[in-house]
Amino acid sequence: MIPTWDTLKKRARVLSDVRSRFAIQGYTEVQTPVLGRYGVFDPHLHSIEVSTFRGTRYLQTSPEYALKQVLGRAPERIYQIGPVFRGNDVGPRHQPEFTMLEWYAPDTTLPALIEEFIELLAGLTDAPDEWREGPVVEHYDYGELMQSLAGIDPHQSTEQALEAHLDAYGVEILHLAGPRDEQWRSDALDFIFSSQVQSRLLGLCTVSGFPGSQAALAEIDPTTGLALRTELYASGIELMNAYQELRDPVELESRWRKANEARSQRGMSQMALDAGLRDAMALMPVCAGAAVGFDRLLMCMLGLNRLDEVMILPWQGG
Repeated sequence: MIPTWDTLKKRARVLSDVRSRFAIQGYTEVQTPVLGRYGVFDPHLHSIEVSTFRGTRYLQTSPEYALKQVLGRAPERIYQIGPVFRGNDVGPRHQPEFTMLEWYAPDTTLPALIEEFIELLAGLTDAPDEWREGPVVEHYDYGELMQSLAGIDPHQSTEQALEAHLDAYGVEILHLAGPRDEQWRSDALDFIFSSQVQSRLLGLCTVSGFPGSQAALAEIDPTTGLALRTELYASGIELMNAYQELRDPVELESRWRKANEARSQRGMSQMALDAGLRDAMALMPVCAGAAVGFDRLLMCMLGLNRLDEVMILPWQGG
């Protein structure tokens, strides 16, 4: 599939707008490899393996590991726009290959980073009117949303209560058939949120206060035990995932071991820890970082429903 010429021109304008805005905000664009020695260890993500003359390499699911190594050497504002790859992801809003915008801002808080992005949205040439006229953004707490819209307390509900809630949903949920461990609880909450809460989010809004089990590589608030992570949605479609970034190599190794244990329990391959990422953790500045699926952003801006409508020769269209 080839998008319309008008869509391709708008895509180019948005890329230009983003680069111009990032330059004004003091960011430097960098380019990291799309083929790396290490795959992602997150159990939710599937790295695509590539056989090379030096052994197995991995198409990167995001530039996160590499960009954090850059931060360890140069604590400056950086960003990257380029292709990323995720196996087992095909659908109206998922493609195995897509374009990601990812950036990091030293000495910046997570709320400040989010405000910067909202300002960026308002300044895009082809943004819808509701974004350009000083967009109204609602800010929600994850726990409160889950209780009010799904009728479940994500922080206090027992495993049995979660199972009963899933059973009442009335569909077979194959990926939740695994062992009842911490990863299962996180996945169950994620399913409840995506199926019963996310679609009811209107306009532009942020969600914060995720459980610590969903921190990924974000810091965890030592007082509340919640992940210092925020997601931004446009009419129920996730646009941005942002963290106050983890900088503790010991904690990184602990999360890596837990992730590999969860992968093993689910018949997934074990992933080695990127030593460069571990070493960079000790050198990284205090910073916030975020990632945006660029194709999904463009899809929302243009009022379209499928990623393949804004991509040239997508993996699956129609």
